[in-house]
Amino acid sequence: MDTWELGPDITNDRIFRKIDSIVERIHQHAVEPLFSMDVKRRSADLPSPAVSDEYVLKHMIILIAFSEGVQAKVIDKMVKNGVFDRVFVSYDPKHVANLDPETLVKTYWDNPSKPTERLAPLYKRSKLSSMVGCAKCLLKIAAQYGSFMQFIEGQKFPNRIDSRENQRKFWEAFDSTSDYLANIGFPFFRNFTSLCHLLQDLGFDCAKPDSIVMGVAERLGIVGATTKKSQQRPLRERKKTIQIMQMYSIHRSVRTPVVDLYFLIYGGQTDAKKFVEPAFYSL
Repeated sequence: MDTWELGPDITNDRIFRKIDSIVERIHQHAVEPLFSMDVKRRSADLPSPAVSDEYVLKHMIILIAFSEGVQAKVIDKMVKNGVFDRVFVSYDPKHVANLDPETLVKTYWDNPSKPTERLAPLYKRSKLSSMVGCAKCLLKIAAQYGSFMQFIEGQKFPNRIDSRENQRKFWEAFDSTSDYLANIGFPFFRNFTSLCHLLQDLGFDCAKPDSIVMGVAERLGIVGATTKKSQQRPLRERKKTIQIMQMYSIHRSVRTPVVDLYFLIYGGQTDAKKFVEPAFYSL
């Protein structure tokens, strides 16, 4: 269901009022300046065609590392300690594409002689194949378009979603990008949720419809209740949730990644709890 077919405004207004209430409560209990600093960061990020493939690959590798139920604080520690910087060196796609995932497992997975490059916390060894596969596909894209961000620019994504027309353009570009990535066999990011996450990470008005966000969507009435909490929500529901978040962004003149922050805080994501006082969750 496309954004402009979501239904009468009165339905969205009811949801928007619920989000307004959440936003008001969050601001009342915000931990400052930590909260405002993250809002500022999420508001300021904008995509740039000048971003290098090394930068893109690094972000892809880190997003893959955080996926599939791992403890975020463990991966965050790996990032801060430079584990991926040492394993993948410069993040040059030409270099990473030549790496053998099996050799990476043997060398770094749980090697006592290389404790500072230990990759076992990734939980799934298949992530290494995805990381190397991303580098190979980035080379394919670079050969055709010059770079990944030049390819993205060619898809005509709007830098900001500040109108329903720009929202329509965003989803047209999203579908075209998703189809292309699927056609070239791009690992991980050809999937809807992962591509949403990557676009948000690159500065676009998008959000990742993970279990926390979808749980909030259920509580707000954006999607219906489900008894299958361990299963991923249908694509239709995940897309609808992101579109409603974007529509709220337009309505309240706030960036979608900021709306994402509100959802993560309200949903009690572990890392997002630090932005509000404990009293927020006792109400």
